[in-house]
Amino acid sequence: MTREVDARLAPGSQGWERLQEALDLVDLVASRAHDLDGRGEKGADLLQQTAALFRRISEVNAQRMEAVVSRSVEREEDPEKLYESEEWKRAAFISSMARYRLSKTLYYRALALKEEAPERKHLLQEALTGFSPRTLEYRSQDLVSYSHLGRALCYRELSRPEEALKELELLDRNEGNRRSPVAIRASQERVNLYLSVQRYAEVLRELDRLMVDLASPAGDANGLNRARWVKLEALLALIGQKREGWSPQQAEEYHRQSLSLMQQLLQAGSGWQEQISQLLIRNLEGLAALTAQVPGLQLSPWEKWLLAERAFSQKNYPEALSLYRQVIDSPNVEVPTAREQAAFRLGVCYYQLGLFQEAASAFSHFLARFPRSSEGANAAFLRYKAYETLYGDRWSPPYLEATRDYLDRFPTHPSASEVRYRLGRYYREKGERLKAAEVFDRVQEDSPYLLDARFLAFRAYAEEIEGDKRAGGPPPELSLKAIAARGRLAGVLADRLRDGAISQAERVRLKEMGAYTAFLAARVYARGPGGGGQQVLQELQGFEETYPEQRDLFFPVALLRIEAWQRVENPQGARREVEGFVQGHRDHPKAPEIFSLLADQFQQEAQKASSQGKTDLFQENSRTAALLYEGLLSRVDRPGGGADPGGKGSVGGRSPDKVAHALRSQLAGLYLKLEEYEKARSCYTEMLKQEPHSADILYGIGLTYEGQKEYPKALESWEDLEERLPQGHPDWYEIEYRLALAHHQLGNAQQACKVLQNALALYPKRGDPGLRDRYLQLRKQTCPPGKGG
Repeated sequence: MTREVDARLAPGSQGWERLQEALDLVDLVASRAHDLDGRGEKGADLLQQTAALFRRISEVNAQRMEAVVSRSVEREEDPEKLYESEEWKRAAFISSMARYRLSKTLYYRALALKEEAPERKHLLQEALTGFSPRTLEYRSQDLVSYSHLGRALCYRELSRPEEALKELELLDRNEGNRRSPVAIRASQERVNLYLSVQRYAEVLRELDRLMVDLASPAGDANGLNRARWVKLEALLALIGQKREGWSPQQAEEYHRQSLSLMQQLLQAGSGWQEQISQLLIRNLEGLAALTAQVPGLQLSPWEKWLLAERAFSQKNYPEALSLYRQVIDSPNVEVPTAREQAAFRLGVCYYQLGLFQEAASAFSHFLARFPRSSEGANAAFLRYKAYETLYGDRWSPPYLEATRDYLDRFPTHPSASEVRYRLGRYYREKGERLKAAEVFDRVQEDSPYLLDARFLAFRAYAEEIEGDKRAGGPPPELSLKAIAARGRLAGVLADRLRDGAISQAERVRLKEMGAYTAFLAARVYARGPGGGGQQVLQELQGFEETYPEQRDLFFPVALLRIEAWQRVENPQGARREVEGFVQGHRDHPKAPEIFSLLADQFQQEAQKASSQGKTDLFQENSRTAALLYEGLLSRVDRPGGGADPGGKGSVGGRSPDKVAHALRSQLAGLYLKLEEYEKARSCYTEMLKQEPHSADILYGIGLTYEGQKEYPKALESWEDLEERLPQGHPDWYEIEYRLALAHHQLGNAQQACKVLQNALALYPKRGDPGLRDRYLQLRKQTCPPGKGG
């Protein structure tokens, strides 16, 4: 800008038009500077620049005027003709306008400074001098009037109100037209000055006179509304002054006039509504004091609403509550949204006062009356919170209905996720797991409850699958939903674990959640279509290493893996798993029950394999069953290990010795089938300590010797049993066969034949057909022809 002005002020530039262009250019920038905050760096710089340019224009113009005078003197022209010439008038105009605009810029620069700044007073004094009409070479009516106005404003800022009023009086005399823009502005300033010196009668008289002028047929409607606005400001300011000596009637009359002016302005256009609201807000203190001074003062609904808002902001909820009720009950409310806002705030006041039942009722009425209100979501949420406070975890029908209504109406409200999370927990506690899962699944992605909601949704599906006792298992679609929920949970959990800002306690919680999620997922796969054995194994692979802190889950996790190996028909994998299971969980409280159950299962699988001729499978399952019984036996055999945790010295109601005896019996039978005769005999030997005369135990010992082809010892065992068992005992016939077989193996054919012949003679029809066939077959091998051979 400076370069452009310099170009127009250069010595080579011709004509006053270039000076005028420079003046207009600087004036345009100055007007923009006035609109900026002069306290800001940019605004202050522009004001300083424009002031300097106005001074320069004045100087250049003065130099040219001197040149014009010099030429006129040289030509000996009549001075009167010089001052009447167009050239001189143009120069005088530029001189006067440059001075006026410089003074205006100095005034605005002074306003931007703090009152105590020394420079401020100096700038105002300089502007005051520059505004002086007597020093103007060009004296148009407008310029003189605006100069008086400028001087009045300077006097006002210098705290010299009486001199400012004199300048405004000179402006009125010069203007003559009270309806002109500068006259209206002068009236406004006069009112402000009267107010500052507490000349209230002059304030109202000035305004009334102005409004009469503006209300005439030839008056300016916009000017009239501006005057009404000024009078409204004055009346409200008067009300706020609390002037001594006022009668209640005077105060009430001022208030009545202000209400009438507000109505007139509102009728003039909706644009006044916001301005009136702001004006009332600025004068609320005076209005509140007036209501205290004048009991029964008739306030407008608008004023009641604003006073209620003031009380609300001050947390004076009882007073706000009363005023909001009055606004709601008013037949006519000037501001269309006031009734709606009052209805909402009414509920908030009840809520803040701890009257939660009343708050819930107020919010319900609000939602019914204003269904499309912008406060609808907040009202629905606060109604929910009121019921939550009233009932806590006791979900009454109104509480539940309010919760569902809030979520149905405002599903994306910022607080909806919190409410949805609580509702999901309610359904879960009631056992409605599928409803809970659906609600948890709808928690929004940006919610702080997202991770817990995802976990509880998956857990609800898993528990529903676990609780489904139908013969065919849970529906496939339920398993698919659970697996999908697990996938959503896994993504959120992984994101949280990658967050380096989480605390150590939170990290521990997340790891625990991850462990339980893997465990639940394995159970879902186990109950899913096809048994999901392979998925279970994949899910739980390395579980103990990944989650070493979650020792409580090691026992059920190992059980799931054992079952999975069985489902995929991998007996070697099952046996390896059982080895670790027995080693790691022998002391678990449920070990006796679970070990026994599993051992029985593996024995059943072994028998099934044996019946199908699957020798290898029979042996694997038998060995696995033996591992489990060995684990139980080692637990029972330890000092104090066989007793219940309560220390009553029994296991399942039986003494530890009897439990150990039963386990050894099971193991001995398995060892015999597996041809592990030393182990079997060791079990029988221990059993014999408790039952030294047991025929069954002695029979088992004999079988071990027989299996190992130690026929002399087998013979001793059978002879010992023969002595113990009376003839005719159910087992005697079997023992006689074993005795004969031992003699036969030792080459005592004659003795073997004798034993066989004797048994067949005494009990020709004893024994099952298979045993009888073995008798006859052995007799053929041992007895000579003619004696059964």
